[in-house]
Amino acid sequence: MSKLLSKGNHKLPTSTAIFNLPSGRTCPGRTAKCLKHCYAKKAERQYPAVLPFRMRNWDTSKTDRFFDLISGELSRSRVITTVRIHESGDFYNEEYFEKWVDIALAFPELKFYAYTKVVTLGTKFRPDNFTLLLSDDDSVYTNHWNNFEGVTTVTPKNGVPEKGWFVCPGSCRTCNKCYDSSENKRVTFEEH
Repeated sequence: MSKLLSKGNHKLPTSTAIFNLPSGRTCPGRTAKCLKHCYAKKAERQYPAVLPFRMRNWDTSKTDRFFDLISGELSRSRVITTVRIHESGDFYNEEYFEKWVDIALAFPELKFYAYTKVVTLGTKFRPDNFTLLLSDDDSVYTNHWNNFEGVTTVTPKNGVPEKGWFVCPGSCRTCNKCYDSSENKRVTFEEH
């Protein structure tokens, strides 16, 4: 079977493995705002191979072989230090989320992180190496913020972020604030 993980992108170093799902249809917490500004959907339209790759990942994530396949890829890599779950997509159900919890438990030496809009996840049952950030446009979920290691939002292009929010510099190669679990954080990204 072909690989399920990609390595790095223009913001992430090649030591970061990335697992993606199709945009929108795997996002149960999607809002009108995130659908309107979904950068992942843009990639699916712009590059013909992207959507079939993400669809294959989605199909595979529903199988009993998912844990073994991801674990195999992680075990064979000597350079991966971090796993970004969902540059595109989200935890479409609790069973799928628990598969990632099991993978993180099996690889305590790696850092796992994900952004999600799904506030109903079993967030208290994650290992310390799994950072989960709530992606909250328009502060809809403020009563859930404490269940996550941090909250992220989007500031309109050329807009002014709210006081107390860290502005993403645009490169995880130099920052890493999102998956540094040493503090509860509020991070804002400029709309793109």
